[in-house]
Amino acid sequence: MISSIDLFWQMEFYAIITLIIVGAACLLFLTDLISADLVALLVVVTLGVAGVLTPQEAFSGFGRSAVITIIAIFVLTEGLRRTAVIEQASHLLLRVAGKEEMRLVLSAMLAGAILSLFMNNIAAASVLVPTVMEIARTSQVKPSRLLLPTAFATLLGGMATLLTTTNILANSLLRDHNIPGYGLFDFSPLGLLLTLCGMIYLIVWGRKLLPDSDPISAPEIQEDLVNIYRLAERLVQARVQNHSPLAGMSLATCALRETSGMNVVAIERGGHLLLSPLQRRLFIKMTSSCSKASWRTCPPGRLKGY
Repeated sequence: MISSIDLFWQMEFYAIITLIIVGAACLLFLTDLISADLVALLVVVTLGVAGVLTPQEAFSGFGRSAVITIIAIFVLTEGLRRTAVIEQASHLLLRVAGKEEMRLVLSAMLAGAILSLFMNNIAAASVLVPTVMEIARTSQVKPSRLLLPTAFATLLGGMATLLTTTNILANSLLRDHNIPGYGLFDFSPLGLLLTLCGMIYLIVWGRKLLPDSDPISAPEIQEDLVNIYRLAERLVQARVQNHSPLAGMSLATCALRETSGMNVVAIERGGHLLLSPLQRRLFIKMTSSCSKASWRTCPPGRLKGY
């Protein structure tokens, strides 16, 4: 027989172990030393190894409807991403806004709120961020004044349907206790109202509180990409001479990609630079008598042109 005192100290021990594990998990989340999904799995395994949970309890969550639903939403989101439906919709919505800041903010928030109605909030934001950054660069609007409203609108829009993570978990807990769950749009009346109020606040008052960071500079972005992908070491210029076997051949005919693993990213002809040339384009004939193409490394200054 286990006395009540022994049971008390055993519970205290498990409580201390649980608090330590939770604290360590929070620290890992904050420092980002390990990816969030790996931290979550480590927490489950550690609780099981420490005896706080039985093996059945530790892994029972993988069979819950909430977990399966969230996984299915990520699968749906990936399908939408691969078919470019999300990108096209967000580009269209943001393109109609022009370059006026208030219209851009409103369009970005509408895109975030609408997407988050039917997909995970994080996935919706991650899809919109590249588009919003590009719009900020081309319109010379400070990126912080677009990204933060987009993030807030994504969070607000996610509350309007059952498909956001917290709503799915709440619905699952209700069903576990034999309480009728929520429908897909049961949150919509209040959720849409809150989303509308939040967007109005951000447009009228919240926009004044947004931080002012410098507009994105295209040359800086290009320099970053050059350094990250080490393009200066991999991009070369080739001059096709008059008697070269390549002279007069199209890109498709010479098959440089298939035979040499090289991709032609541009053709310079008569002082004009042709970017992303089609396969039917011909190499220019030069006046030199050299029988083959001459190669040299492309200098960093010319790299920006490509």
